[in-house]
Amino acid sequence: MKNNNYKCPFCHSHLLVGNKIVLAFEVRNPLRRGVILFEPELGNYTITVHPTILFKKNEIVDIYCPVCVRNLQAEEVNQFLARLILIDRDNQQFDLYFSRLAGEHATFKVLNERIVEKFGTETSKYIGFAVDRIKKQVEDIANHYF
Repeated sequence: MKNNNYKCPFCHSHLLVGNKIVLAFEVRNPLRRGVILFEPELGNYTITVHPTILFKKNEIVDIYCPVCVRNLQAEEVNQFLARLILIDRDNQQFDLYFSRLAGEHATFKVLNERIVEKFGTETSKYIGFAVDRIKKQVEDIANHYF
């Protein structure tokens, strides 16, 4: 059975290698850089980094594509979210937003500006993100019918 695939929203490079999503990261004060491996299963927040790398709770982690080196911060949505492209088993494409704060569990699977699924215990922190998406849905419906 085919698994989800993950791509960079800028260069569209495949980021799933073996059974891990491979990204680059940078943390400031003190400066730390390296490769971070994420689990491809949505809602699984296990990460793998070099054993000398420690993150403090809620520390901002800049996430980069390891191919084009673009920052994946989704600033247009929320400064604390990063974005990838997720392609599911049915070859449907979604925007995947996830928290850039160390230890925070919040992920949103979005299709056409609509939140399809959310994962993690701290998604309520991003209620503004959800409200903006719902507001857009209501506006789209209103524009369609009126």
